[in-house]
Parts: sequence; C-alpha cells; structure tokens
Amino acid sequence: MRTALDGLHDGALRLHLAAPPVDGKANQRLIVWLAAELGRAQRALRIAHRESSRRKTVEIDAVAERVLRWLDASSVASPREPPVSTSDEGPT
Repeated sequence: MRTALDGLHDGALRLHLAAPPVDGKANQRLIVWLAAELGRAQRALRIAHRESSRRKTVEIDAVAERVLRWLDASSVASPREPPVSTSDEGPT
C-alpha cells in the first residue's frame, strides 16, 4: 500500500497512509507526504488537534491559494463545498 489521497469525505480530506498507527508512524508519514505534495518543508506542517485520532487537524504554513491550487489539481475540490477556509486570521 502507498500513501494516497482518497478524496473529500464529510468536509475533510481522506488519505490512505502507508504506515501503521503505532508510535506516531502514521502521523509522521502524514506530515512527510503532505509536505512533499505541497512543496513545503516538513517543519511548515504540524498536527494541531487530535494527534491520536483518525480524524486530525493539520496546520500548514503556506499561502491559502497554494493549498487550494493543490486541492484543485488533486481533483478533490468541490465547486459546491469549499474544502478549506481562507481567512486572514492565521496559517491555513
């Protein structure tokens, strides 16, 4: 199995991770994969909430438009439901 995007489910990105959920390996794989996909350093991403849950919140230090372009190119953006907030209150 390889790490791959599985689309948008219930307003969140769904991924299949090629790492077991043991000793933080899945969390690390998530950060490595997402950083590579977005062309960002791993230090620009962090799991902000629910580190030990299947459903996590990841903070990304990047311009929102860059993330939205990636989502669009990945064919997960829905024209009816925007996948991320683009507020100016902090990193997206």
